[in-house]
Amino acid sequence: MRRRQSSPPYSFFRGNEFMRLMTMIFMLAVLFMLIHRSGEPNTWTWLADNKPASQIQNSPESSVEKEQEPSEKPTDANDPKVSTPAPGGPTDQEPEEVDAIKEEFQAVSDGSISIQREEMPAYNRLLQWVQNQSLAEMKKRAQKNFVFTQFYQTPDKYRGQLFELELNVRRILEYPHNDMTLYEVWGWTSESRSWPYVGVVIDLPQGMPIGPEVYETATLVGYFFKLEGYMEAGAKPRDKPLQAPLFVGRLIWHPAVKPQVQSSDWYWGLFLLVGFLLFIIIRWGLLLWKPRRGSLTSTTVITKPGAGVEDWLAKADANELTEENASDDSG
Repeated sequence: MRRRQSSPPYSFFRGNEFMRLMTMIFMLAVLFMLIHRSGEPNTWTWLADNKPASQIQNSPESSVEKEQEPSEKPTDANDPKVSTPAPGGPTDQEPEEVDAIKEEFQAVSDGSISIQREEMPAYNRLLQWVQNQSLAEMKKRAQKNFVFTQFYQTPDKYRGQLFELELNVRRILEYPHNDMTLYEVWGWTSESRSWPYVGVVIDLPQGMPIGPEVYETATLVGYFFKLEGYMEAGAKPRDKPLQAPLFVGRLIWHPAVKPQVQSSDWYWGLFLLVGFLLFIIIRWGLLLWKPRRGSLTSTTVITKPGAGVEDWLAKADANELTEENASDDSG
């Protein structure tokens, strides 16, 4: 009689199947990280251009520190949004111009929905003043300390004066005027809150969005012209128009700061290193830990082949002898 050992438990950990499975999982993780890394824009910047990162960060689209003033020389002569100031043209710094516009202001009426025909001479003169000087020159002489109620209560006192406003722009529309394109900019300041200002500008910074719904910040530098009437949203046909101070000038756009994409090379490198170390630890742990082969055994007794047949034959012979003896006794 001999003993047969049963197979040890957890036989799955004895073969190479587990190591193959772990290797496949690790390679899939590496492949996933490579796919995710290739989706980051900074990975492929070397294919787009060869500009250094300092130049890319200082591009007009990502910089908000520099004011975007219209250049004295247009970047594109065919761009209607860019206008060149005519050197030596008349402005409000000449007494003759100031006297002329005072007469023209007498025909200006506040509260009208649109600019009336009799108001056009003063309106066009303000446009000429803006065209004949640069934004930097206007900005030097512009007033910055004022409140909304000053224009609302005494508009005649401030008509034709230069002001600088920090606007939260919510609406920009363009329309033709004579031989030029003008842009109507609506927005509010931190002081006026829900009470809007409106500016008519002769050009826009390149790339600034246009439409009935705009969410931008800008600096408006312009001459106060009048209180323009407008109907608020949801107003009824017979409601009285509200009034917004209207300025004629130029605009400086402050684009929103785009978040800088931080390099994650160190993150992926650390992740790969930790994964590789875990893989090595698991592999060596499986090699060092082996289940004991004799821990669980069975005690199955195996008899010789044919032993059962011999016992059966012996029992059959014994039964025959018993039957013969019984028959003899009965005879």
